[in-house]
Amino acid sequence: MQLVEPLVLLYNPEVYISNKEADYYGYQCENLETIENQTTILLGETPIRSILTPGHTAGGMCIHCLIACL
Repeated sequence: MQLVEPLVLLYNPEVYISNKEADYYGYQCENLETIENQTTILLGETPIRSILTPGHTAGGMCIHCLIACL
């Protein structure tokens, strides 16, 4: 998470983090949007879905590409 702020300043991307992770760490930054398990967002024109996978951290997430990506 330490590189997010410089990347936001340089490229102005949207930043996604699980709501559990943001709450646990109290994390905030520009362009931050917290998402929940099974949230679908677009990566360019590609829909991806978040999957909560707690383990290393309570709010760890994986993404599932909803169309053939390769």
